[in-house]
Amino acid sequence: SALPQGLFIDQQTGLINGTFEEFGNFDVILTATNQFGVGGMILHLTVNPILPRITSTLAAQGIVGLPFTYNITAEGSQAITYLVTSLPPGLTQSGQTITGNPTTAGYFTATITASNPAGSIQVPLDFAIFSRPQINPPLTATGIIGTAFTYTMTVTGSPELMQFTASPMPPGLTFNGSTISGTPTASGTYTVVLTATNITGDIWTDRENLVITIDPMVITSPLVHTGVAFQPLAPYQITATGNPNQFNALNLPQGLTIDNTTGIISGLPVLAGSFAVTISASNGIGTATATLNLAISS
Repeated sequence: SALPQGLFIDQQTGLINGTFEEFGNFDVILTATNQFGVGGMILHLTVNPILPRITSTLAAQGIVGLPFTYNITAEGSQAITYLVTSLPPGLTQSGQTITGNPTTAGYFTATITASNPAGSIQVPLDFAIFSRPQINPPLTATGIIGTAFTYTMTVTGSPELMQFTASPMPPGLTFNGSTISGTPTASGTYTVVLTATNITGDIWTDRENLVITIDPMVITSPLVHTGVAFQPLAPYQITATGNPNQFNALNLPQGLTIDNTTGIISGLPVLAGSFAVTISASNGIGTATATLNLAISS
């Protein structure tokens, strides 16, 4: 019979070489010819099969709810059959292919068994199944101009494989990691687009709008106060949102003064009447103003 597939003979030198492409028992008829005639013999060849060797990477990543595919590749004598056990929930095996939609996040180790006529081998296949990012409420935040502000994104999923963005930023605020912080310098309502992206091979991004409202400073102390002429005025304390540290009052009646650091109006009024006093409070960035109606009786 002929040589096994993959072997050839040099008819000038009689050298047989090559790479076996099949296994089994072969009887090869050898002949040699010269001017005196032909001689021959039978060469009995036994070619043993080669055990399978898995060549595909033995680690895989997936995301819960997204399609997953993994192909097993191997070397060795054919035909090779495969069995995979202990797959992550949601995945199944058919032949050399593992497919499905993972349903549970976590780390899993499956076992690949590859078999051919030479025998069987087993190797572990490690899975890392990550959950998709989800930006959760609250998606509104409020602050006051000139007052320290902080908002941290609340995200579920697999944080070790996430990256975050937020833009555009209200004036005075910056974004770092998953936190917006700073001191707002302008009042208004701002829409900030938040994103959380899973940075595995199958990229998935959740995108949500965060509405930030930066309020102006507001005077919170009562805007009516009374006193009696030539009697000490009950001290009036200016209060405001935004942690003010500077205060002022314009058009105070004669005899009254304001402490610009504490915001206290006090003194001995010497004139009776109704007075419209413009009061203000500032934190260095924002300022709140209001009219205090001060009634001094005689």
